Amino acid sequence: MAAGGSALPRPRGTIGGTSGIGFAVARQAAAAGADVAAPRLRDGGSITFSSGVLAIRPLSGTALTAGITGGIESLSRALAVELAPLRVNVIRPGVIRTELWDGSVPDPEAFLRGAGSELLTRRVGTAEEAAAAHLFVLANAYVTGTTLAIDGGAALV
Repeated sequence: MAAGGSALPRPRGTIGGTSGIGFAVARQAAAAGADVAAPRLRDGGSITFSSGVLAIRPLSGTALTAGITGGIESLSRALAVELAPLRVNVIRPGVIRTELWDGSVPDPEAFLRGAGSELLTRRVGTAEEAAAAHLFVLANAYVTGTTLAIDGGAALV
């Protein structure tokens, strides 16, 4: 038991704030997407998934999201083997400055400044940097089965 934790079992469906149904749906959706895309791509074509830094640095209350993102990374490695010579990769972004934070946190600018100050780069990523990572794995025909982290060093701090 962690310090401050409860010895009582959690009620079913409260880990990560929701039930395991979301995990199953996300995993199946990714696999189904690859299944539909694969026959339509030429040899050497590319499927690129997105995960997130929670896959390797989960926070309290994010068990489901961490599990989903970690599962996407594992699934992509297995798909790279099964679908070769198609290429399958993952981009694992950290905090990226986009309008998706509007409405997600009370003060997006303060959140982004605070998140950036904790990173080795001392800033959050930009949408352009995230797009460049996707373009890199799409364009480089020698990259497959890889998870490319663009997280400002979040995995290290």
